[in-house]
Amino acid sequence: MQQMVRAVLMIYLLLPAREVLSLETLTLALPAKSFQQVIYPIAQDKGYMKEEGIDLKIVFMEPTPSIQALVAGSVQFTGAGSSALVAVARGAAPVKVVLAVNDRVHQWVLSRPNISSPKELKGKKIATTGVASIATFMFKQILPKWGLDGNKDVVFVDPGVGQQATALLAGAVEASIMSVEQRLASLDGGMRELVYLGNEVKNSWGTLASSDRFIKEQPKLMAGFTRASLKALRLIR
Repeated sequence: MQQMVRAVLMIYLLLPAREVLSLETLTLALPAKSFQQVIYPIAQDKGYMKEEGIDLKIVFMEPTPSIQALVAGSVQFTGAGSSALVAVARGAAPVKVVLAVNDRVHQWVLSRPNISSPKELKGKKIATTGVASIATFMFKQILPKWGLDGNKDVVFVDPGVGQQATALLAGAVEASIMSVEQRLASLDGGMRELVYLGNEVKNSWGTLASSDRFIKEQPKLMAGFTRASLKALRLIR
């Protein structure tokens, strides 16, 4: 009997650490499928998360609901990190940005072919990832450059997750704020590029936020998630 126990114990000790660990399920809410966030599924698929004792679940959720879910504890991370910064600035959320993939804002404003300048957007509808999203906030801040008031002169609409290019191509809106993937599809469809926010606004992008509570109560998981994400980032760079 003792020999059997020793044998089982030896097998257990010789197993790779990631097989022995009991995985902790963490949920990451992303606003859309985007190359900005590709490091997280890569970290999961390559086993980097598992090495840290993490089973990462990825769900798709718009920025504002994802921050609400983060504060409520139903998700541990949100890819709407820049929107979280706005919430923090307004004193509305106990969250922190913990990771950023890029140091420029990779968002573009594209329009229908008949519009050649942002000043022609007066009275027009603009699709965005959310009327309270950080991209909308940033665009509002720079519209005065073309003599427009972002709160009065244009109408922001939310066509749904990942539907900004679709709405523009269908003619449901006159312009759209979008990511690089949707930008390429829109350009192929004959749309016009008006503004690259990375040239107008100094900010990081592809940011990730977590709650103050999770950071404080689960420091090992926080560190493990960060290590796994950075491994994936180094892999693709």
